Amino acid sequence: MKTHNLTVSVPADVCDKNCSYCISNITWRAIPDRVLVQRNMEKVKRTADQAGVDNVLITSKNEPFQNYDGLIWTLNKFSDYHLELQTNGIKFNRHPESACRDLYKAGLNVMAFSIDKIETLEEYAKGFEVINNHKMITRVCINLTNMITDHFTFDRIVDILIKVENIHQVLFRKISYPTHADRENPYVKWIDKNVNPVQYDRLAKQMLVRDLRKLYVIPQTGVTTYSYKGMSVCFSDYCIQECNQMDDVRSLIYQDNGHLYTNWDDPASVRF
Repeated sequence: MKTHNLTVSVPADVCDKNCSYCISNITWRAIPDRVLVQRNMEKVKRTADQAGVDNVLITSKNEPFQNYDGLIWTLNKFSDYHLELQTNGIKFNRHPESACRDLYKAGLNVMAFSIDKIETLEEYAKGFEVINNHKMITRVCINLTNMITDHFTFDRIVDILIKVENIHQVLFRKISYPTHADRENPYVKWIDKNVNPVQYDRLAKQMLVRDLRKLYVIPQTGVTTYSYKGMSVCFSDYCIQECNQMDDVRSLIYQDNGHLYTNWDDPASVRF
């Protein structure tokens, strides 16, 4: 088994943002076990090395900054890898200076902010500046629901990103759910009502007509990243990858219950 990515879910009790489209409230949830997470961590690292992992993404089924000590401990465990952190940014944005000192010292390379309102970009501008001052990279993952697609064009969003400054990478993400999800789940119902696939395609086409310079393609997913106005830009039409385009798995996933999996949404994929 080969893969270039390991995703680690930090055990956290709460999330400080109640997203109506929350994928964690659609997919299977493990029962967090902080003791087992620490017990199996070295096994996970050895497995990751054997699989060829060179990129580690730190996230949570809730919000990783809600378990700050556990977050920093986890980052330190993987400081030898290329390290990314996925967050909603709310708690980080209250104290970006002290947080960045800790994150930089722990070896973090990329901060990825998940947002669903364009106004959030300006609210986080100071935090983006602090990240840049600490020589780390800011990625903005824009979750495309009707809250954005009904009001903004691709060019308008890019203009705002440039005005805010210190944003290096942009991912436009189509909000979706696994094909086997319960259609009566209230979060699934919200997505059905508030996410228009046609609008997502419209924004993607507005970018692609520019004949942009292609930077790279991720083999396991087929996502293409382009260079545009000093930023890397890509579109992704899924929240959770349900299949791979190669025999190799997209990512190993270390859940917050202390077990290693190959799929977010299937407990049968457990490795140990």
